[in-house]
Amino acid sequence: MSDEESIDTESIYAKLTRAFEEQKEDPVTLVTIIDMYGQEINEDGSIDEKNKYLEHLCSLLNDNPHILREISWDLPKGLLEFLSLENIDVHKRLADSSIVSNVMKCFNEIAINGNPKECLLAACELLSELTVEPVMENETEEEEGGKDNKKTDGDETPTDLNSSDYIERDLTEFIPSLKVYAIFQLLNSTLGRIITLYPSKFLNMAISAIMKFMATNINDIADVTFLLRRIHEFCNNYDVHAPDRKLIDGSDLNDEEIKKLTDDEFDLQNKLIKELFCSALSICLKNQPTTFDVKYFESLTHQKFEESEHYAVIRTQYLGLVNKYKIDIKEEFLQCLQESRQIYESLPSDIDESDEKKKSALNQVIYQLSYRYQMQKISNQDTLEIDFNSIILLSGSYYAETGLHLLPQISIQDAVYLYLRCSTISLYSDTFSNEAVKGVTRYWLWVAITQSPIKEIEQNLLKIPSHFNTVFLQMLLLNNCNEKDGKIRMATFTLLTRILCLMPEDLSFQFILDTLLTCPYNSAKSSVLAILKDLMLKDNQISKPLEEELSTLDISSEKNKGPTLPPRPYILINEDRMASLHSVASMCISNLKLLDNPNKRTELSLLLNYMNFFISLRYKWNVNLLQIIHDEVDAKLAGVEDEAAPELGFIKIANETLSKYLTEHK
Repeated sequence: MSDEESIDTESIYAKLTRAFEEQKEDPVTLVTIIDMYGQEINEDGSIDEKNKYLEHLCSLLNDNPHILREISWDLPKGLLEFLSLENIDVHKRLADSSIVSNVMKCFNEIAINGNPKECLLAACELLSELTVEPVMENETEEEEGGKDNKKTDGDETPTDLNSSDYIERDLTEFIPSLKVYAIFQLLNSTLGRIITLYPSKFLNMAISAIMKFMATNINDIADVTFLLRRIHEFCNNYDVHAPDRKLIDGSDLNDEEIKKLTDDEFDLQNKLIKELFCSALSICLKNQPTTFDVKYFESLTHQKFEESEHYAVIRTQYLGLVNKYKIDIKEEFLQCLQESRQIYESLPSDIDESDEKKKSALNQVIYQLSYRYQMQKISNQDTLEIDFNSIILLSGSYYAETGLHLLPQISIQDAVYLYLRCSTISLYSDTFSNEAVKGVTRYWLWVAITQSPIKEIEQNLLKIPSHFNTVFLQMLLLNNCNEKDGKIRMATFTLLTRILCLMPEDLSFQFILDTLLTCPYNSAKSSVLAILKDLMLKDNQISKPLEEELSTLDISSEKNKGPTLPPRPYILINEDRMASLHSVASMCISNLKLLDNPNKRTELSLLLNYMNFFISLRYKWNVNLLQIIHDEVDAKLAGVEDEAAPELGFIKIANETLSKYLTEHK
């Protein structure tokens, strides 16, 4: 439409009113007319004209409920088109948006007087097809700048950034969230109005649409709390009900069949609702790392834990649904642990440790086992079951909500197998990747090593075959190297160190050595090198649960104790171990490339960690081996300017420190 042209809105209102009178017997023609005028107004009208059109349409719908019943299936799609960035000031309160208000009034009329079955079908289709697509700020500016006489809802100018009324919102998620809200309101209203013998059939349709929307869009949604609130509201407000009494009375069903039908419907509706809110937790939080492990770790060290208020509210709401629908979290969690244990105990526990091929093949099987099991379980599943991941999340939520452990005496074997199951599966499919669940399994590892006697933990770790422990340690280390959250990374680093202290000394050392030899990530090598330094320096003081050791409580000393044994480190330094570490350090120096190397910074960082390792342990180390390391580093860096990388200067300083020590101890 050109600048000189304008919409004859009065003519459109008159034609629309006449269409309701003349086409009331032809709903297809009427909805075509409504769609045509709605599109014209939405594309070329001003905000004021759009609001007047929506008000007029709402009035016609209110005055003609019998007509609305015939055309309700088509109206929601056109109405949702008015919910756009062009029509709504993103940074204002929704209560101040007349467009949003008028669209929701139309939806309310549809929900009250529309054909409930057709409205449900329309809502399910709209939700299934709704996508969250990235929107950039400059795109909205171009849209608004490219149209004349188009004002955003409310004031003539967009909300000022410094205004007290300004609300920061995500442009990508804002409009889809509004549409989701409107569709959910329609779903909630229509489900209760459908007259049927099989209410579970229509509930299943709604749930399928919700699940499809989540599966399609969850990776593009940053603020999942909005969607979780909508699903909680849907489940909490849904009234599990019996088949319609009038339809039952008019059927040929006998009393036994009626009872069976009623019982089956109640049971199926309950299962469907439980499946929805449990799956929603798992799907919506899959990219959101939970911090239950950090919360527990910080409680041990008496640090103040700060939790998102929004997530705390969501947690309380969903635990409320758990109570409402009588889910026994503890019993379900115990079944998860039993199932996880059975997965891994199906493999042989004893293998020839000297047969490297067999060890490597078995390790690969351990990595794949969780994925293979899950795929087989899905293919054989023929009944509704509560989502495994959601039970894990609820077990952590219980602790976050109550401060109590759902299963305080969980064994270290169960915690290790649970972590293996939940962490390895994502290596083979992003569909099964779930950061929130991984966080809860780390929390359970913490519980396992803090709530039981130390000797019991050490004995139980010995019961786990070494190849399982190796894969477990590898996954814990690699996942932590990829962790972006500093608090989670620190807590997990401490967790890994503590577990290595509790494991057999030879296994811990061999794991660290294998990592230094074969791991492709320098960050992982640097991490285990730092751990090894601590384990070789610090005396073994594990004599009481970590919960006591880390706390500041006054633990009274026991009487009549025997003489204290001389302290020893967690990992002893001997000739073989020094020789092995000397070899991997020499390989690091030899393989270092200072020119045209994209990994130069991480390789230099690793070399710096080796230097710090040897300096820290120089009083316990073989002097001849230290001299070789010093000479190799000196030769490698000869003539290299410090400006090439900041780590170079620190490496040279460390090598000079080593040189002074060697000079003093020749």
